[in-house]
Order: sequence, then C-alpha cells, then structure tokens
Amino acid sequence: MAETFGFSPQDTVADIAAGTGISSRLFLVKNYTVIAVEPNASMRNAAISQLQHFSGFRMSSGTAEKTLLPDRAVDVVVAAQAFHWFNTSAVRDEFRRILKPGGWVVLIWNERRIIQAGILTTELPTKNLTLKLPLSCPMKHEPPACV
Repeated sequence: MAETFGFSPQDTVADIAAGTGISSRLFLVKNYTVIAVEPNASMRNAAISQLQHFSGFRMSSGTAEKTLLPDRAVDVVVAAQAFHWFNTSAVRDEFRRILKPGGWVVLIWNERRIIQAGILTTELPTKNLTLKLPLSCPMKHEPPACV
C-alpha cells in the first residue's frame, strides 16, 4: 500500500475492529504509528500482549462508529475483514471526523476460490481488495462503484 498509495511511516493509522492485531502488525513492523480500535476486551488484550513492544502501538476500546479518537487524529483508516459489521452511515461520519484532510479509508477483505477434486475440497485465497473510498461515496456492503 505504501508504494501504491504513497503512505509513509510518518502517517498515523487507525486499525478499526483490529481484533488481535493482525493488520496492525503489518504497519507496525514498517514503523507506522497505529491506533488499534477494538471493542472486545479479549481481542484487545490479545492485541496488547502481542504488540505492546512496538513503540508506535496504541489501543482504543472504541467501536467503528465511535472510535474515541480525537478529531483529525489519523491519516489512514484501515478495516480488514470487518467492514460488513459496521453501521455504514455512522461509520462514514466517524471516519470523516477522525481523518485528517486528504486522509484515506482502506477496506481490505479476502475472496476465496473453492476447488473440488474428487473428495478433496481446497480453499485458495485469490486476492485482497484495497481501495480508496471517498467519504462522499455512499458506503454499502459491496465494493462501491464510485472509487
């Protein structure tokens, strides 16, 4: 994403619905500041135990719709494998509030292809989808056409 979109370690990333921190780690190992936002205490604790040694790691107990972050706090909002759970109209307002001017919303999810051969069934990852979502674009549960 850094090469494609011009992100840099000077950017602050909000990892929304961060879970155990899998996507947060991808930025932390590249020296980004990451604020992981996760409402579930067990998931938060797992992320903290795995990521607390990174100097750029912070945690928020907020939700996607109410992150508890200050206004204009982040350059990039990332949601990996979680966007389908969000209240899209509330999230649009919250992302607009926490993003710095010109900030990015990056939605990531996996699509899988299933192959059956005889009695074996195999799931193969086919791609990750990353996109810039203009905040004026109506958010839907499917990838928007206005990217």
